[in-house]
Amino acid sequence: MRIIYGLIADGQVNPDGTFKNPLHMAVALDMQDTRILGMEGLEPLAKEAYDKKIDQDLIDTYITKNR
Repeated sequence: MRIIYGLIADGQVNPDGTFKNPLHMAVALDMQDTRILGMEGLEPLAKEAYDKKIDQDLIDTYITKNR
């Protein structure tokens, strides 16, 4: 949740509540084990995000820096 709130605070979410970067959304939801019925297509996006190490970038930005 800290990552999602951090992305919101940094303006990485559109006014309608959607993430500007779908890879951020997919990996953040996957990291907290959230599954949304009807959005099974997020799994390939989450895999792409992990492959690109976006998960670690988000952890470094929103978790590690806030300790």
